[in-house]
Amino acid sequence: MLFFAAISVAFASGSSYVEERSDELGSGLRRVMVAEPCEGPGCLEALMHHEYLFYRDRKLGPFTTYSVAPGGKLVLYQDGRASEMMLFRPADGKLVQLTHGLADVADRYEWSPNSGAVRVFFLNAKQWKTLRIPTTI
Repeated sequence: MLFFAAISVAFASGSSYVEERSDELGSGLRRVMVAEPCEGPGCLEALMHHEYLFYRDRKLGPFTTYSVAPGGKLVLYQDGRASEMMLFRPADGKLVQLTHGLADVADRYEWSPNSGAVRVFFLNAKQWKTLRIPTTI
């Protein structure tokens, strides 16, 4: 009962979500389970529970896997809804989509800092794919 009262107060104060659990991942990243109100005909419950990748207090998005480049200057993660690979640069907060129409699941990451690329192993294709890191994002 106390949990639902806390959620009601949080939503009444204008928050669009309530953090239920937060795990520090290093380099300013957090894995956060949130409760969000669910409205509409597809909702079976009043609250939906989703896991998001955060950088400090910024919600980057839902994710399946992630990897931090050596030195922590870049973060690559697979968006949990669209399955696209997203590149985030903490220094200036830039976020860019690296893939379009990806229908696969990222499993492992290998950073090549000197080549300006990261290799990602995709489970469905059972192969590595090289993703170029844009020089300007």
